[in-house]
Amino acid sequence: MQRIFAVCSALLTLLRLPLHADGEASIRWIAGEKPREFLRADDVVMLDAAAKLHGAEGATIECWVLIRRVGEQVFVARGLPEIGPGGERLYRPAQGWVNFFIGTDQRGFLMGCINGNSQMPFPLVTIERLAPGQWHQIVVVKQPDGFQRFHHNGVLIYSDTGAAAAGYAWPFHDLEAGEPLRLSVPLGGALREVAVWPRALDSAEIRKSWEAK
Repeated sequence: MQRIFAVCSALLTLLRLPLHADGEASIRWIAGEKPREFLRADDVVMLDAAAKLHGAEGATIECWVLIRRVGEQVFVARGLPEIGPGGERLYRPAQGWVNFFIGTDQRGFLMGCINGNSQMPFPLVTIERLAPGQWHQIVVVKQPDGFQRFHHNGVLIYSDTGAAAAGYAWPFHDLEAGEPLRLSVPLGGALREVAVWPRALDSAEIRKSWEAK
């Protein structure tokens, strides 16, 4: 009986795994005719993200956001950063599911992480500032080799390929329910579109998406 139960559970898991088609996003959210406004810090849109990235060799998170104020905030996240004893910002790989986020630090600099930051316990923070009152296309990419890239308005603005501590690729084990996907602009603003791909988009594809909007 236990063996039958195990087989049935495995089949159910396989049935809910996504097809990793190159041209399709695993998750795509579009606000509609008008951007989705966020007026309070507790205003959050929740989406199911379970098993969307299982078996992927890389991933891409794209977000179209308008911010009202500069500060530390997370726009797209499956699992939020944690704060350590010394006030440090931590973001380690989740166990049994894939975590990721993209947002800004306290200075408004673009930051994020997908499925861990190599062997380091904290996310990547760039020196690319998002200006308030403007729309931004922001993208974080995890490559199959473990390195990460950031793009802003169709332009590559940072890659950690030259970092000695970077380049470790954690496997994309995404079988457990984990946390839902959170969409928010905690300091006020709006979102127009969010997409999550189970592969690393190249610079040309990201640029094409920027030009199309």
